[in-house]
Amino acid sequence: MVRHHRLLSIVLMLPLLISVTPTTVRAQSATVVYIDKYPIVEAWMGMGVQAPPELARDLAFSGAFFPRETFGYVGEVSLYTNEGATAVDSSGHAVLGGVRFRTPALKDPDTELRLFAQALTGPQWANPIGSGPVFQPGAGVDAYLRNHDDVMVHVEYSVRLALGTAPTRRVLVGVGLTCCRF
Repeated sequence: MVRHHRLLSIVLMLPLLISVTPTTVRAQSATVVYIDKYPIVEAWMGMGVQAPPELARDLAFSGAFFPRETFGYVGEVSLYTNEGATAVDSSGHAVLGGVRFRTPALKDPDTELRLFAQALTGPQWANPIGSGPVFQPGAGVDAYLRNHDDVMVHVEYSVRLALGTAPTRRVLVGVGLTCCRF
């Protein structure tokens, strides 16, 4: 009698399992295929200027992973030097990481623009002030070239806040590439 109940339950469940399986497969494939070509990885290099207390040259290498169109994780390595008019020359570097929020693509005939805001944090090593943690909020725009949609012009304004020092403002202009589309 127990065998007949098991067999009967399997026979009754079989049509249900068969009817559910195609729906489940379609639902899973829809979450894996990104119509808007995300996730992606982007990388860029830029040169800029920092001020105050004095004008300094800045070189930054950055990369980002965007799992979705409007949200990504950003990393930056920057080097700066100031051979200014004061008796003390300063130089330093920072390794920062954080998040970036950006708008959906704003399209015109020649470019595709994305406005962004980001917040980065990490260590900074600087002469003569020493090392310590910094917080660097920023905002800017990425302009993707229409004929070469993997090439962008990156413009960024950010403020670096470090303990015990005055805030440093930076304007950075660079060129970037979309490296990978998954």
